[in-house]
Amino acid sequence: MNITATAIPATAPRRLDEECQADASAFLTRLVGHQPSRVCWDSTHHLQGHAVIEGHELIVIAPRDAAHQPLVVTVADWKDIQHAPNGGRVSLLRCRRITTRQHLLDALAA
Repeated sequence: MNITATAIPATAPRRLDEECQADASAFLTRLVGHQPSRVCWDSTHHLQGHAVIEGHELIVIAPRDAAHQPLVVTVADWKDIQHAPNGGRVSLLRCRRITTRQHLLDALAA
């Protein structure tokens, strides 16, 4: 699924999956306030991870480049994003992404 198209300069080195995953895991750790017990990275979609925080599963998407921030959403929000028409995905990504500790707490309480 292609959510957004981003032009990466030909001179920008492509980061390894492990680097992308490590950065996304660090972002999630800062968001949660502690290191999650485990982030399971998908064997097919290498930059898509799953983490359980306070009994709730979260989806973590690691960006391929340093110009983008990792995406953290609830499973329900991820399903909505995946099934949205192409024109609606970007707006859903913007409004449903979890970017702060308070937003995380609100999402987990919902």
